[in-house]
Amino acid sequence: MLVSLPVLLETEWVLRSRYEMPPETILGLFRAALEARELAFEDEAAVEEALFNWHDSQSGFSDCLIVAHNRQLGCRLTATFDAQAARLPGASKA
Repeated sequence: MLVSLPVLLETEWVLRSRYEMPPETILGLFRAALEARELAFEDEAAVEEALFNWHDSQSGFSDCLIVAHNRQLGCRLTATFDAQAARLPGASKA
């Protein structure tokens, strides 16, 4: 079963906003899902990078994933208006 990036972003948003799960819990769930043989992830390298950066950041998961996905597409720098996201590796303030 393929988990696309939009589905992953929606899942994080629902778990955080609707079920009030803390980021550490969501991070653990996503890491476990990455290890499941039954699941495949769109741009798995970007997902892994985003989870790594999200763990050590004040940025949201979506910002971490956007920057990581852009890097996998060959983008050296992602411009953002979000001050927290601009602190991520590979991001800068627009």
